[in-house]
Amino acid sequence: DSATRVILTQVEFDPGSERLIAKIFLASGRVWSKILILVTPDSLWEVRTSNAVGTVRGTAFGMAMLEEKTSVIGSEHTVRVRVVDPLTHETLPTETVVTADTFVDINEKDIPDIKEGKTVFAAKKVTNEILADPWIKDAKEKDRQYNQRIEKLRKQKLEGKKLREKFRKEMREQFENNAAPERNNGGEGPNPKAAPERQGKQRKEQTNFLPE
Repeated sequence: DSATRVILTQVEFDPGSERLIAKIFLASGRVWSKILILVTPDSLWEVRTSNAVGTVRGTAFGMAMLEEKTSVIGSEHTVRVRVVDPLTHETLPTETVVTADTFVDINEKDIPDIKEGKTVFAAKKVTNEILADPWIKDAKEKDRQYNQRIEKLRKQKLEGKKLREKFRKEMREQFENNAAPERNNGGEGPNPKAAPERQGKQRKEQTNFLPE
């Protein structure tokens, strides 16, 4: 999505303790996150826009920022969503929980009423129209494939840290293999013979999937 602008404001990972701090600012567009599990109590995965913030400990969800409206859609487990005042940047105490196949919209114009309790801030069941969005369908299909890979590792008697390490290794190899055509093109960027749609799909997959 050429309209998507994402800033990694903080990324820290300690391989020993598996402590992870990941803070992402979505300025515009859409991003899908797939997090296996956050192992330590002080780990954090956060996606923020100018008027909302979503935090998770192990889930899959999509977040969009389009025309001063933030949308959060749940796919697996739960996402805790709070409103952010775009003028003061203050995170408000008002919170809702987005679960699988529910969503919440935060319109900037509605924030004053949310602050005063005049507008109910709550998740709703997703509609068939939302689920038919090609971006959401593609993200959910990738989640299904990742879950299948995890189950395959479990059948190899891998659990806990060993499973996560093996999965991260596979993801790094996939990333490197996807990037190989660009390196083999003399460092001149994407291979001009590759279909533009495929190049864009690869970039989106690499950007939007960040394992725990």
